Amino acid sequence: MNWEETLIKALIWFGVPIFLLLLAALGLWFGLLRKMLKKAEADFKKNSEEQISFVKYFRENKAKLVSSKYSFKDVGGIPEILESLKEINDFLTDPEKYKEIGARIPKGVLIYGDSGTGKTLLAKAIAGEAGVKVFSISGSAFTEMLVGVGSSRTNDLFEMGRKNAPCIIFIDEFDALGSKRSPVAFMGEREYQQTVDQFLAEMDGFENNSGVIIIAATNRPDALDEAAKRRGRFDRQIKVPRPDKAGREEILRIHFRKVKHDPKFDFEKAAALTPGLVGADLESFANEAAIIAARKGKKQVEMVDFEEAEDKAMAGLGRNRKISPKEKRLLAHHEAGHTIVAKKSGAPANFHKVTIIAHGEASGLTSLYPEDESGHLSKEEFLKLIAALLGGYAEELIAFNDMTNGACNDIEKTTLLVREMVCAWGMSEEIGPVNYSKSNNLLPMESLAEKSVVCSEATLQKIDNEVNKIVFSAFEKAKQILIENSAATDELAKRLIEKETVFNEEVDAILKDYPPQTEKKS
Repeated sequence: MNWEETLIKALIWFGVPIFLLLLAALGLWFGLLRKMLKKAEADFKKNSEEQISFVKYFRENKAKLVSSKYSFKDVGGIPEILESLKEINDFLTDPEKYKEIGARIPKGVLIYGDSGTGKTLLAKAIAGEAGVKVFSISGSAFTEMLVGVGSSRTNDLFEMGRKNAPCIIFIDEFDALGSKRSPVAFMGEREYQQTVDQFLAEMDGFENNSGVIIIAATNRPDALDEAAKRRGRFDRQIKVPRPDKAGREEILRIHFRKVKHDPKFDFEKAAALTPGLVGADLESFANEAAIIAARKGKKQVEMVDFEEAEDKAMAGLGRNRKISPKEKRLLAHHEAGHTIVAKKSGAPANFHKVTIIAHGEASGLTSLYPEDESGHLSKEEFLKLIAALLGGYAEELIAFNDMTNGACNDIEKTTLLVREMVCAWGMSEEIGPVNYSKSNNLLPMESLAEKSVVCSEATLQKIDNEVNKIVFSAFEKAKQILIENSAATDELAKRLIEKETVFNEEVDAILKDYPPQTEKKS
């Protein structure tokens, strides 16, 4: 066998396996490459979908379909407003009777009022009563730091409303969307203005009888842009006021439905003890009273539990601190002074109780609530209230021939009230019906340079003189009442030292047993 034959055999024995290995490697490489391409294609598709989803998330509106368990029966204290809002359901369920007579169904309803008065609850009640879909969204959900997002969401919201008509769209915290626009637009302000402009344009393009009603709620109507709240966009503007005594009683009865309470629970008295409070406050009080009753091991809430909850919320938590006999006597006479002057002066306030148990920052508490919640009081009535405020300070001087800093809060309230009487309410013959209130930067609290621009030094001196005259006159009146009723004051202070809390009925009994006298207290 020559070398040529040997070479051919070698190539056959070694070359064929090597060639097959190369083919296998090449096939494996092509397989891996194909797999990598498929994975890259899948990843690209996934990323594209995620990007689309990401953009869609920011650009679509955040309104949610509301399923409410509330009804108008869960709203109390505002019957006139409920009647107005009940018409909304009528607009949507039977619009033809309004169209036939030529009436325009309101495009929008603006509900405004103080925080906690029940604006959102009203919207929930509308949702529960409505036979149509109700979508809810917050005003802040319209604004983002991405250009075009707010206007896109606005457009999407109104388009959704048209597709689901008849329906209601509720926008809570509307001031976040419709607040006043700045004359200078820069950075985020420009995006915000675009959102507001789009909203206004959509409201204008909305047909009155389209079957979609926008309900917006805010506690800052003063912050809204005039164009956003004008008639034609929000045809109905409803103010939700703070409830009066009858309204608070109705609200309390609603909140006590789910609370086990004494059948003799005095809802009228509970309403009288909570002047100026709103529905959210009353709901909190009812819950706090239930917690207090449960902590005491009771099976139902009693009136005393509600009163304790009211004290805790209004005056702060009671402090079980030890006080010396001297301080206790001082506190008793101070609070007795407030009580006797308030009762005997005929101050326009109902008395509930007096206590020397510390609450929050206050070392004692004389519980008074207004007879008339309208807020309209005469000058004579204000003077009686001022005398009651100074009753504690006056009694300290009479009983101890000294004074403490315990009356600092009373003096501060008195001074501010009298300044309002003189500077804002025209209750001074010397100053007359001219407004020199702090809101106009005219009170003597401001610097002389600021005051002299709009108010002369002579006028400032007159204001000071009038304030001093009214305060000292009320102080002398308080002293006179306490001197004439010294026996009753001493007896009330004695019982406060013994019992720490004395209620109205017992105070009336003391005043009956200890009639006024003319002798001066030694």
